[in-house]
Amino acid sequence: MSLFRFVRVIGIFSLTIAGMSDAQGQTVRKEAAIAIERSFPAEKDDVILSQPARINVCGHDLIVSDVQQSALFRYTTEGEFKEMLRSPGQGPTDFLLTSSFACSHNRIFIVDHSNFRIQMFDMDFNHIDSFLIPAMVGNDAVATSSSLFLGDLRTVGSGAISEYAYDGTPKSRAGEYISVAPSELRRLLTRYRFALSNDSLFALSLHYPQILVIDLQTRAEKLVDLDGPDYSDRAEGNYTWSKFKPDSRVISTTYLFRALAVADEGIYVGIYSRSGLIIDLFTRSGSFVQRFTSAKLRNLDGFYLTDFTLGPVADGRRTLYVVSNNPFPQVSVVSVPVVGVDSISK
Repeated sequence: MSLFRFVRVIGIFSLTIAGMSDAQGQTVRKEAAIAIERSFPAEKDDVILSQPARINVCGHDLIVSDVQQSALFRYTTEGEFKEMLRSPGQGPTDFLLTSSFACSHNRIFIVDHSNFRIQMFDMDFNHIDSFLIPAMVGNDAVATSSSLFLGDLRTVGSGAISEYAYDGTPKSRAGEYISVAPSELRRLLTRYRFALSNDSLFALSLHYPQILVIDLQTRAEKLVDLDGPDYSDRAEGNYTWSKFKPDSRVISTTYLFRALAVADEGIYVGIYSRSGLIIDLFTRSGSFVQRFTSAKLRNLDGFYLTDFTLGPVADGRRTLYVVSNNPFPQVSVVSVPVVGVDSISK
């Protein structure tokens, strides 16, 4: 039995976290444990993931997108495979190279990148409708009860968010941006990762330690700076002038972040790393609370995070469903202690 398979059977990774004081000077716990309770699929399973990209809780199940297979995989939260939706091509119900998708109100919205459209299915994977979107739109997606929000990269070196009705009608003026990031963020932002919480849309820049928060009732916008450890140094090293357009704005060459989830206890941010699973927890005002870091296991290349989504809280621990591409493409069920800081959700 390989070391990794043995670890999966045991079901625990030992991890350490570094803590610090919050914005009000309260000291949070400096040490805790984070466990990977189970992982799926196993290497011996008949249906395996190739290049998982996104994960969402849809209804009572987990749905994972796979770019290489142009497919969605449905699992129970316990890791039991249920079904796969795969129809690569250019036909009316097909989709290719999908990574981003969203689900809400018995609908699944698949960003069909190669065909420049949104494919809409119900929760049973029955096709409902489709509508066209411009190229460079849809690097991430999130849906409310009446709208679909898509990351918009039509302007190189900047980021924006486009909003569409369920029938594909643009809900912004002239079909352009419902929200354009403020200039100080637009200089550096290229890609988003989205999360919804309490009638607000959170848009994390994958390349710079800032979150754009949009109140979906009033459309008011604000920037939240993430005061994480070593973020400034890492962000500075992430940018270079474009070799193709010397007079263009700066273009990011690497990611700083990979995932975002917003819970009552705060904002979880997944750090881009090839040497282990790293998750930072912040208050909603951007104050750093704790870092959860995996110990790199011997004979393994590390835990390469691609996305995560929230699970329930039980016995004082928050469940996160984590997608990774290394050492084996899979979903891991991770639990972290819910930190008891009074100001954490402010």
